[in-house]
Amino acid sequence: MIFHKIKSAFSVFGQFWGILSGKFRLQFVLISLAIVAGALLETFAVSVLLPFIQALLTPEELMRSSYMRPLVAFFRIKTTGSFVLFVSLGVVALYVVKNLYQVLSNYWQGKFRTNLQGYVSSTILKSYLHRPYSFFIANNSSALLRNVIGDANGIMTCVISMFSVITTVFIVFFMFIFLFVTNFTLALGLLLSALLVLLVPVFVLGPPLRDAGDNLRAMDSVCYKYCSQAFQGIKEIIVSHKESFFAEEYRKAYKKKNVYDVKVCVLGRLSANIIETVCISALILIVAISVVSGKALSEAMVAELGAFAMAAFKLLIAFSGLSTSFNDFIVQYAALSSAYEHLAGMELLPDEAPAEPLSFDASLEFKGISFAYETNKAHEVLHDVNVRIQKGDVIGIKGASGAGKTTFVDILLGLLQPSSGSILIDGTALTKQNLQSWLKKLSYVPQAAYLLDESIRLNVAFGVPEDKIDDAQIQTVLKESMLSDYVDSLPARENTVVGERGVQMSGGQRQRLSIARALYTNPEVIIFDEATSALDESTEKEIMESIDRLIGHKTLIIIAHRLSTLKKCNKIFEVKDGTVSVSEQT
Repeated sequence: MIFHKIKSAFSVFGQFWGILSGKFRLQFVLISLAIVAGALLETFAVSVLLPFIQALLTPEELMRSSYMRPLVAFFRIKTTGSFVLFVSLGVVALYVVKNLYQVLSNYWQGKFRTNLQGYVSSTILKSYLHRPYSFFIANNSSALLRNVIGDANGIMTCVISMFSVITTVFIVFFMFIFLFVTNFTLALGLLLSALLVLLVPVFVLGPPLRDAGDNLRAMDSVCYKYCSQAFQGIKEIIVSHKESFFAEEYRKAYKKKNVYDVKVCVLGRLSANIIETVCISALILIVAISVVSGKALSEAMVAELGAFAMAAFKLLIAFSGLSTSFNDFIVQYAALSSAYEHLAGMELLPDEAPAEPLSFDASLEFKGISFAYETNKAHEVLHDVNVRIQKGDVIGIKGASGAGKTTFVDILLGLLQPSSGSILIDGTALTKQNLQSWLKKLSYVPQAAYLLDESIRLNVAFGVPEDKIDDAQIQTVLKESMLSDYVDSLPARENTVVGERGVQMSGGQRQRLSIARALYTNPEVIIFDEATSALDESTEKEIMESIDRLIGHKTLIIIAHRLSTLKKCNKIFEVKDGTVSVSEQT
């Protein structure tokens, strides 16, 4: 059982070590060495209390001691009063130095923790953003948000616990050396008592703590979900007067979370209470038994007991901290494991791999394309699709809801991988190696444009660093999307902040902004995924005028329900029962 616990501890440390990059590993080792030095300094600070107490009780005897005589002679100390003052100032100076060093060490540790937290959080997010689209279909966004933010916080707690354990282990080690030299009997009794009660957090409290920690993490995800739903659906919530329902759902989820939070709090601190009770009781009983048995307390023994009491007090704090740190580590084990899975052994990210060149001068072709979602592999959404799109075509895609129109486009965008078949661009198969080259030729306008809570300028450039934005291109695409008159009417013009999800703009203005964004990269192919279906007829007509101006300059693929939207298309793809039929239009 003990060996299994030791093996598990090494496994946990291995995961922690796997999370650290080269820079963080070096910093961790250096800080650990600084902690060891701090533990030595802490022990030395306690040990000097023994000569200090002796200086107060028997200064003459201490002045004649072998280790004090050279100092007395060097500093020419003549009187006991001067000697007591000398020892007192020495002890004060040592404690000032010790605590200044501790402040510096805490700064190093704090900087390491926060830097590591930022690294873990941003790297997990980066790893998610480079996952295939199917990953986001299969995973709840609240759980992913919990992993990005909550697990990074958990890692910081683990680091705090790790440094605390290192500090405590070395303080305990050095302090017990001092105690065994000072009073072997008392030290042995204290050590045996401490070892006995330290088994409590490992074998008794460990399993329920880990269980509570796992449940606490799961409920964090539920709370994230209800809070996210409340904000994302606020318009419908207000209109349908469901504020109380969503507030109550969040309250109930948080109430369940609090049950596990309290359990973690109580169990996490319980072992510290047990350690303090047992160790203090053992120490008092050993001293009491020595006195009752007739052993007189000499001045030297009083001095020893004073120093011993200070050291024992430090040890009690250390043991309590060790127990608490161990319990915190158990609680955050799930977060550590989750972060390790996302970070350790990460493969080369797609944007770091050189993309193979790919040209689009003639046509793109769906050749024998079939697709089924992982959740229902028996049902093929698309089956043996064979269609060709010539460069410059204006393709209209129609079909009933759920027929597979968006799936068709998602495969074209490389978001979904076909179950069978291939996409050919000028006869070259679309692969992971050339996908980035293909995506650079595409732009996508969805039904509901995702707008940043930023300026119009930043929304059009979307993802381009502010100092690298081409403002001339911004003005060009605002005109092409027929948005320039609206922008010019604003006091801050293109620097106007649109609000979260563009709430300060009308539906038509948001769609024009989305078209401007699509045009900013000067793509060869633009896909409109029911971009006008949520608009009224008048606004749709205005948006279609913007789209019609692109005919002859771009290859356009337009998904729409209204046939009037597709009247300018030269080909119509009808998606029905998993197949795609093609008809020409003049």
